[in-house]
Amino acid sequence: MFLRKHVVSRGEKRYVSYRLCRTVRKGGTVRQEIVANLGKLSDREAERIGRQLLALAGKLPPQGVEPQQGLSYLYGGPLLVQTLMELAQWEPLLRPLGETRRRLDLYRTLTVALCAQLLAPGSELQTTEWQRQLVFTREPYAIPYHHFLSALDVLADCHPALEDGLFARVTHLFNQKVDLVFYDLTSSYFEGAGPADLARRGYSRDGRPDCPQIVVGLAVTKDGFPFAWRVHPGNTVDVKTMEAMTEDFRRRFPIDRCLIVGDSGLLSEEAAERMRALGLRYLMGLRAANNDLAQQAIAATHDQAPAGQIGEVTYWPPQLCDGKAYIVLHSPGRHAKTRAIAQRKLEAVRPKLQQLERDVRAGKVRTEATIAARATRILVQAKATPLFESEVGPRHFAWRERLAKLEAIEQDGGKYVLQTNELTLQAAEAVMAYRQLEVVEDGFRRLKDTLRLRPLYHRTAHRVLGHVGLCVLALFLLRLLEQRLLAASLCHSAEKALASVQELRAVEVSLPTGPVWPLPYVSPTSAAIFRALGITDPKARFKADLQTLEEPPTPA
Repeated sequence: MFLRKHVVSRGEKRYVSYRLCRTVRKGGTVRQEIVANLGKLSDREAERIGRQLLALAGKLPPQGVEPQQGLSYLYGGPLLVQTLMELAQWEPLLRPLGETRRRLDLYRTLTVALCAQLLAPGSELQTTEWQRQLVFTREPYAIPYHHFLSALDVLADCHPALEDGLFARVTHLFNQKVDLVFYDLTSSYFEGAGPADLARRGYSRDGRPDCPQIVVGLAVTKDGFPFAWRVHPGNTVDVKTMEAMTEDFRRRFPIDRCLIVGDSGLLSEEAAERMRALGLRYLMGLRAANNDLAQQAIAATHDQAPAGQIGEVTYWPPQLCDGKAYIVLHSPGRHAKTRAIAQRKLEAVRPKLQQLERDVRAGKVRTEATIAARATRILVQAKATPLFESEVGPRHFAWRERLAKLEAIEQDGGKYVLQTNELTLQAAEAVMAYRQLEVVEDGFRRLKDTLRLRPLYHRTAHRVLGHVGLCVLALFLLRLLEQRLLAASLCHSAEKALASVQELRAVEVSLPTGPVWPLPYVSPTSAAIFRALGITDPKARFKADLQTLEEPPTPA
């Protein structure tokens, strides 16, 4: 039995009472029952009852000697990460990879690195300091800083073996059929110069065109598990990354019906032809504004009834042309956004063109070249060139809105086109597959925000590749955690679950007879999360973990 302090807040007042509780096991579940409500007690009375309970348990310290609380260590979060690695069976995958590195325990080092990446992401130097908050890496068990760097080198050296291992676990361990592969790109910028062969200036998806960057390509299954990734120089064109990745898909991964799904930035005639030559099937978005076939497909829907609707998205039957199928979709949300963007451009450009027209009439702007340059600058800055047309001459300027373009936006602004070379693919299947592309977008969001892929500080290409690999491994664990929570009907995101179990801490208490470790308190939320991962008794696991240390303290 034990004494529990119960606090209730009502407005600005706090009411404190005490309860006598005990822990019981019913079936396979451990529960805490209230034996008696002791009501309001003074500090002296609560201490007296607590000492009596310790005496009954045979753990009362000698008279006149008070127990001293030592440091508090993180336990719940690291236990969750370790359990996920055990469920993924990563030890037989990772441990052999580090055998060539003298004195490097790769699995233990990566366990700590992944704990840090998921719970307190930072640099390897920060991880070296942060690990002292863990029970199994406190002094003198801490891992040296250079071992974390060596672990990144191993991840870079064994990049193909890691991808093969992750793919095998998705297909065999989790019994998932990989028939859809989602592929997309993101960028991550450097603080400082970065490695010369990777750190280049290019199109920044982080809004940091002032910094050199890398381009990261990520392949994800339809269930959100990453299994392949590539790191490219920051100025790499999107299509080139697709060509390199698709060759690996055909050569290395046994996918029965591989349908690669990507957004409009990845598709070009060259990329489509390359995938066709490799025997790969694809489903890509088309940039309708710059593609004649897409415009023709949209125009054909004016006199055609839709084939169906999934959610808010309406779709039309596939249109076949030259061995490809074109599927037109309409999204009300996209339609409203397109109209709002066009309206903002009109409102921004109209007063500026009107002012230019007045300046020309007043003789303030005279030459044809100057008038044309100023009009062009106004339209280009607002990205509104397709919405306006103008007439320019010496001391003459006239402009008008393109009504046909505005009418097309009003009628077809929410439509977009998918292109595929899988002619047996039904329109509804294509719509569902393309809408699932958000799984890789969600992965990128987590890589950048939760796992702090950006910014990068490493100065060698090898370490950059290893750092990206570490982040992808952490993303794999996040997805595995979410899958287990969903299977247990727990409505928690992976991030929320990690935050919830952080309250489970290990506290060392010093007694004259030696240090003891009271069993940590496990909240109902944390207990449910651990049960979803197969841990029915976290306290028993705590005792077992303490016994595995070289000089195990005695648990209280």
